[in-house]
Amino acid sequence: MKSDEAAQSADVHGREAESWWHFLALLLLWLPSAVWLGLVFRPVVSVPLVLAVGWVLAQVLPDRAGARPFRAQALRTLLPAGIFASCWSALTGLLGVFHLNRDWYWRLEVLQQFSQADWASYHDGPRHFLLRFPGAYYALVAPFCAHLSMGAARALLWACTALVASCALGALFQAGLRWMALFLVAIFATNGMDVLGELAVNSAFPAPGAHIEWWSGQQYSGLTTGMIWVPNHLLPALLFVSTLPLLGGSVTHERLTIVALAAAGTVLWSPLVFAGAVPIVVGLGLSARGELRASRIPARRLASLGAPLAVLLIAAILYVTYLTGKTPRGWALSFCREGRPLCISKMVAFYALEAVPLAVPCLLLPQRGIGLSCVFTLLVLPQLFFGPANDLEMRASFPAIVVSAFAVCLFVEGHARHWSAVAALLVVVLEGYGAYSEVTRALEGFDQPPWQPAGLGDAFRAHFPKDVDGYAPHYMIPFADACRGALGGVLRGCDDPG
Repeated sequence: MKSDEAAQSADVHGREAESWWHFLALLLLWLPSAVWLGLVFRPVVSVPLVLAVGWVLAQVLPDRAGARPFRAQALRTLLPAGIFASCWSALTGLLGVFHLNRDWYWRLEVLQQFSQADWASYHDGPRHFLLRFPGAYYALVAPFCAHLSMGAARALLWACTALVASCALGALFQAGLRWMALFLVAIFATNGMDVLGELAVNSAFPAPGAHIEWWSGQQYSGLTTGMIWVPNHLLPALLFVSTLPLLGGSVTHERLTIVALAAAGTVLWSPLVFAGAVPIVVGLGLSARGELRASRIPARRLASLGAPLAVLLIAAILYVTYLTGKTPRGWALSFCREGRPLCISKMVAFYALEAVPLAVPCLLLPQRGIGLSCVFTLLVLPQLFFGPANDLEMRASFPAIVVSAFAVCLFVEGHARHWSAVAALLVVVLEGYGAYSEVTRALEGFDQPPWQPAGLGDAFRAHFPKDVDGYAPHYMIPFADACRGALGGVLRGCDDPG
């Protein structure tokens, strides 16, 4: 009897601690978003939106009874996750030690822009632009850039990246040190079979340091590639997935609300990740509709959660509409430049070596709705095209790829003494060649030269010379286009007559 009571008490404490992990993920998603809203919009819009964010977070604040078991878990979970995340995020080159890839030269120009009082406005010769991008990743650093050197601003951005990554990984996986180590290895290595694709295309084993994920003309980024190149997209995906009931169990209205709120919280980090999160929320809701009907929620509480969330989503939709502008979009094959038969054959190879190997582990999850949604996402995205280099495929896939990595760990843990677990580990190791190659390239640039600002326009033309208009449409918009209509009246920077 006492053992049953102890087990029940442990289960209750576990759920209470889990709710604190979810709240931490929501806080890390929405706090930078609230700061970014204040930076981008005038007070007449930003203040109500920030108050709505605060109200929603207050509604999902966990009971204090779970704080103690949460702290106990955090002490043993965040240490290994923090060590891993600190090293992992250092590979970005932000600390001035490792190689800095060309995407970062552009982002450092953006960081430099924050040091100016009128940062939202940019003059490139006679042309006048407004910066427009989902900048929650920069939000906690931007207010201090005017008072920091570039080296200090870079170090602060690295520290924020490492902190968010460690908390996201800790929230996603709480286990003993051995299984935590396995999980971190899977997060580091998870990718498609790029090495096999590279062998098939070039008939040679790829050299260390090569960026091999474009072997077919399409790309599902490995998680380490995401950290090195685009942590602004990877971090919200990790935080969102950490709120999912990946281990199964009942799905209540409160849990679904947290998941939906986490998905909405990715918008100001990455609308593309938001696009990859929506199918998972829908799939989870559809699979749990019977449980949701049985667990009724008071109408007053539903309204208190739903009304602010609706306001935030409407604002997010308007902002995303403003962000997307004239971005190229359509069916993937309509953007084929090599001849349709060749593009079709490469797409078939991409499915065989990328999409399907990443999708299959998702089917093993106890929560079938999440697994099937991830499979749907991974199989549909190759057919779509959105962004200068089909950014939708690369970034919207991150939530599903994180789920795939988690599912592999769950499978190995559940079949630890079976040959299939060894096979799964070997697949992870094989998948990881792309990650090892990325790290090799980061190490090759150990003596990184000092970065000097060249200006947003010049930096973009230097590193992306094929762009027709000579400016980054996903980061900048002509002033006249941004500031006309109702939205222009509430954006900061639109009162600049220059």
